[in-house]
Amino acid sequence: MDLKIPNIAPDVYADGIFLPFKNDSFDLVTSFSVIPYVKNIDQFFDEVYRVLKKNGVGVFSIMNLRGLALHPNVEFPNRFNTSQLHKKLKQHKFISIKYRNPKVVFYSIYFDLTSVYGHAIVKPKK
Repeated sequence: MDLKIPNIAPDVYADGIFLPFKNDSFDLVTSFSVIPYVKNIDQFFDEVYRVLKKNGVGVFSIMNLRGLALHPNVEFPNRFNTSQLHKKLKQHKFISIKYRNPKVVFYSIYFDLTSVYGHAIVKPKK
């Protein structure tokens, strides 16, 4: 079988420190396993806040401290557990919305205690 793979390139390429979008552009911003590698995390969160609409949602998934420990030879500028991630997001005017449903609370706590990943679901406080 001969597979033809198209030459696909992203429409926009950015480093997260400067996002080439207008203020209040997005309803949803996601970041999966990126945060441990970001060199200027404060500027990154400020940019996400800037491009999220007032009622937008940010979903951040990270390798937690347990997950990062599995890679002892890798330099991670940011090492957060879920609680530390929420605290950092709060410093950047985000509000957690993940605890509005009792089932979500239960599964979030279970996931945080048993997994190598953590997560936050937030909205901007605008």
